[in-house]
Amino acid sequence: MRKGAATLLGLAHFAVLVAHGSAHSQLHIGVGTWQKAFIAIVIFMVPLIATVMLWTRVRKLGVILLGVSLAGSLVFGVSYHFVIAGPDNALGPYHSDWESAFRATAALLALIEAQDWLGAFGFCISNHPARNKEHHSMPSVITNTSDNAPRPIGPYSHIARVGNFLTIGGKPELIRALESLSERTSR
Repeated sequence: MRKGAATLLGLAHFAVLVAHGSAHSQLHIGVGTWQKAFIAIVIFMVPLIATVMLWTRVRKLGVILLGVSLAGSLVFGVSYHFVIAGPDNALGPYHSDWESAFRATAALLALIEAQDWLGAFGFCISNHPARNKEHHSMPSVITNTSDNAPRPIGPYSHIARVGNFLTIGGKPELIRALESLSERTSR
């Protein structure tokens, strides 16, 4: 999911939510207390916060948060607007000029939430370490023994680079020097 496209969808989602809220008000369709809390937090605030996070160092967390909140929004919206019978069902009879706006915004919300959720889900799948081959491959090992250095006494190299790590050997020569010094002092 590209952050520019996700941001546009996030802003479109917010604009349609505002229009849908206006239609709710004009049609006098109320919601319960827990529904108001869910709408305020999960449907309004979290997607806005997640959209801002897309432009920060915590982009992946923003995508995940956006996906989870929009999945919840999608299930909530489709359930109350198209499945559960009640005053919030967009398929019910309304006698007002706001009827078409209510139906259109309910459908648009479902489409935008589904699109955003699929984009976030696709992003998470494509960036999962199990699908990213560079997480499974072993880092390359580059070794070198200088021509000017003493010959190694074992099967190792003086210098080894493994990925971004560099190791430099040389202790066996130090041990030889200490042994030699020890022999001289014990005579």
